Amino acid sequence: MIKLDFNTAILNLDDTEAKDTDESTVMMYKHVGNHLANFTDTDDPLKFYQFATDIYKNRAVEIDKSDYDKIYAFYKGNKKLPPVIRGQIMQQMDSCKEKSEKSDKKK
Repeated sequence: MIKLDFNTAILNLDDTEAKDTDESTVMMYKHVGNHLANFTDTDDPLKFYQFATDIYKNRAVEIDKSDYDKIYAFYKGNKKLPPVIRGQIMQQMDSCKEKSEKSDKKK
């Protein structure tokens, strides 16, 4: 299982935290939760709805490799999202996967 945690800010190109119109920090978990709520490449919409709501509420989720690959492919191929957003989400997913693999090896 891979534990995904998106509790991090979206960064601008100069590594400053991106700000919303109300000057609040743009958090990655809000983006990912919203994206997964609209994810259509699944045979299990209930599971992805649960992922979306948990992530949107800033909760880490544990997913299997197959679901990880689907979500990763969604971001990799999503031409509607700018690279500055999807690249950071993909990097966070890579980081979470590496941490999960290291944790599994210690068991």
